Amino acid sequence: WWWWAYTAPGRVDQHLLELEERFPHADIRVSSDKGGAIYRERFAPSRDEQQRADDQTVLETLAAAGDDPTALRIIDHTLLFRSSTDAKTAVKRLRLAGIAARGGNRGQRRGVVVAAIESTADHGSLQLSREKLHRLCPEAFYDGWHSPAVVAGGSPGGRERRRRFGLGRSA
Repeated sequence: WWWWAYTAPGRVDQHLLELEERFPHADIRVSSDKGGAIYRERFAPSRDEQQRADDQTVLETLAAAGDDPTALRIIDHTLLFRSSTDAKTAVKRLRLAGIAARGGNRGQRRGVVVAAIESTADHGSLQLSREKLHRLCPEAFYDGWHSPAVVAGGSPGGRERRRRFGLGRSA
């Protein structure tokens, strides 16, 4: 993504510092004219930065629903494949590794696999799950995750499941 901005001369340096702090991998180019500075910013967060931002959005939504992030739960991770054949092969590979997986050839959702992994809902656990899935299915495109909010009380196990929250283009 590119965006252009015009900033008065005294404000450019401060604004660029703020951008570099927020987006350390952004490619920022500056040019100036008589009245101020025009800069072009290539906003391209790394894949990890973008995933962490997406994770944070879902984690904040879960927290707003009263979620206990330390509670174990099944998190569904969505993987996209070029073909239903690749997806079916991946389902078998994931199941052999002990991961519950479904999908592969489901009508309009061909090439989509959902892998269910038990973990807590925090950045570290989510990253570990993604790394494991990438090792097992390096040809897949990771498309996001979904989780129920888990709150104290309610069920005999001390936890109550509420509606699911998540982020991903396939959701």
